[in-house]
Amino acid sequence: MRAYTCYLLNEDEKEKLKKLVGGYAFPSHRADHVTVNHAAENADDLPRLNSVLVYGFASDLKGIEAFLVEVNGERKSPDGRYYHMTWSLNPRQSIPALYELYEPNAGVGLTDEQLRYESRHSNAMLRAAFEDSARFVQIRYFAPVEVGVTPAFVVKDAHGRKTVQRLTQH
Repeated sequence: MRAYTCYLLNEDEKEKLKKLVGGYAFPSHRADHVTVNHAAENADDLPRLNSVLVYGFASDLKGIEAFLVEVNGERKSPDGRYYHMTWSLNPRQSIPALYELYEPNAGVGLTDEQLRYESRHSNAMLRAAFEDSARFVQIRYFAPVEVGVTPAFVVKDAHGRKTVQRLTQH
C-alpha cells in the first residue's frame, strides 16, 4: 500500500490547459493531479488550496509531456521533486537511460524494453532538464495560469486501485 497527498485538477480546467498546448502528443492522457507528498501517512500537512499556478510546459518529444506547476509559491516539493502535472505519455515507448538515474531501483531486473513511460517519469524528465541540462527536453514558459484544484489524500493498494479522499478547503 502506498499513500500520497495531492491536488486534484478540477475537471473543467483540463480544457483551459488544452488550449495552452493545443492537445496531447501521446496516446495516454493524464492531467489529473499534482503530487505533493509521495509518502504521506495522512493529509495533516497539506495546505487546503483551491488553486495552483501552471507556468510552463515540458516535453521530451519521445514519450512524455508535463505542465510545470507552482504550489503555494514553491516550484519544488518538500522532498525535492519538481511540481508538475503529467499531461500525456506513450506507455509503449522506452524511457531514455538518463531517467533511470532519477528512479532508484526502477530498472532492477528489467530489460530496456520493459522500461516504458509511466507518469512518474515526468519528474525524471524535469530533473534531466533542470539538473543535467538535457537538450532533448524542450521547455516552454508562459505567463502563469491559475487552475482550480481540490486537495486530496490518495491510497493506492498493491493492485494499483486508488481510494481518493477529497479534503475540505478552508
